[in-house]
Amino acid sequence: MDQNGYLDEKEVNAAPGLSGEFKDIDRDADGKVSPAELEAFVLERGKANASRLLLQVSDDGRIYFSMIDSDHDGFLSQRELQAASNW
Repeated sequence: MDQNGYLDEKEVNAAPGLSGEFKDIDRDADGKVSPAELEAFVLERGKANASRLLLQVSDDGRIYFSMIDSDHDGFLSQRELQAASNW
């Protein structure tokens, strides 16, 4: 980072976890990422990560899956997952 007050594409791509994200971060498309643009991107990414759910089901988990899949359509809806989280 060259301490000029903004990040260019090369600097963004060199930063861990930001490679390939330049166009998404540079909201005004001026070829520079300002501190405000970077902060907005990080906050949005944090919100997205906070709303993710990872569900791992193994062969032994088929019983649990069928218990959660209350309408037995083979998919877990948001309603079914919320109901399961209250168990």
